[in-house]
Amino acid sequence: MTNPSSNAFRLCYEIINSKSDVPDLAFFFQQVVSRVQQIWQHGGATVKMTFFLHLKSEQTFQYARAQMAQLMKDQLSNRIPPVVFIAQPPLSGSLYAVELTIARLTGNGNYIRFKSFNNFNYTVLEEGDARWLFLGLDNYHFFTGDFYSMVHDTFINAGEILSIENMSFRQVIRQWNYIENITVTTQNTAGEYQNYQVFNDSRALFYENSQLYSDFPAATGIGCTIGGFALELIALDSPQVFLPISLKSPAQKNPYEYSKEVLVGDTIHPLVKQAPLFERAKIIIFENRGIVYVSGTAAISGEMSVKMPDAASQTELTIDNIFELVTELNLNSNQVNRKIKNIQASYVRVYVKNKEQAASVDAVCRKYFSAVPILIVHSDVCREELLVEIEAAFDCEFISSYL
Repeated sequence: MTNPSSNAFRLCYEIINSKSDVPDLAFFFQQVVSRVQQIWQHGGATVKMTFFLHLKSEQTFQYARAQMAQLMKDQLSNRIPPVVFIAQPPLSGSLYAVELTIARLTGNGNYIRFKSFNNFNYTVLEEGDARWLFLGLDNYHFFTGDFYSMVHDTFINAGEILSIENMSFRQVIRQWNYIENITVTTQNTAGEYQNYQVFNDSRALFYENSQLYSDFPAATGIGCTIGGFALELIALDSPQVFLPISLKSPAQKNPYEYSKEVLVGDTIHPLVKQAPLFERAKIIIFENRGIVYVSGTAAISGEMSVKMPDAASQTELTIDNIFELVTELNLNSNQVNRKIKNIQASYVRVYVKNKEQAASVDAVCRKYFSAVPILIVHSDVCREELLVEIEAAFDCEFISSYL
């Protein structure tokens, strides 16, 4: 067995915003591709790209997607990472932004491969005996009319790619789910269906097919204005190299144990309405280091939304909930029996429902994450009363091995 050294494996994040006075999308795309090429020249690899765009129609959305695909084909050759386009406008004064997920390559036992299936690009990173898979799918290639079909087709393709790499949803450690009109309900002869609940029921069926009944991924389920449904995930096949551990929250109920009281709409699941199947966080341990993926988190105590009148107050409570997850006490209570030498956020993404409250949310976030790449976007959240949702990743260094 080959193990990576503790200094070998690194994931980092970079946010590129368009210039506020240059609305030319083609110029921005070229700027991004040039940066991806620079990263390669300096010993790194962009393994995933997520674009956040202010686009007003499906036509402009699809045109932008095709434009970027052609540019990557022309200039990145066989090094094209997975790309998703999300209709969530940045709230930084820019029309467009991209979040780059970057792997730092040492050449000592790690290899990277850029692959494609059904025109969807994905990245496989081999680190010792472990394999990481980075995948992004949006409805650019198979856009269909109804929301259920979009979710179903997306999960089918994700499952097939996982299968090609001898994985399944049981190996997924981090997942992002972008849901058009997330809180909207549709009435038909069979019942009233909320898009978020349709997604939850669909996800449960695919997880069941993979025999995934516990230790779910860390995940975010968030709204977007157009685009139907998009899915991003990170999967990890880690035979004795990386150890994934689910982290429960001392302040919030496990989402998959939510009662029907907080679930909206009828169910498409044949048995029972499904609660959201994700963990509050996931830590990946390798030697004396770790990566903590914190799921989309909001101002929820137990399973109930905390009534707060403004986004800044909700942001404070949300950040408190995040920090509760990554204390040494909480790690120890979740079978991570180690002493923390250092833990710091490596990236933060913030979803704000009302764009006029972005400045106050940003001020609170900067107070706690002063030296961290922060991306703030305009997005609906999964409950009407919630104004903010925040996700994060943390790099952790331990003093010693298991106690």
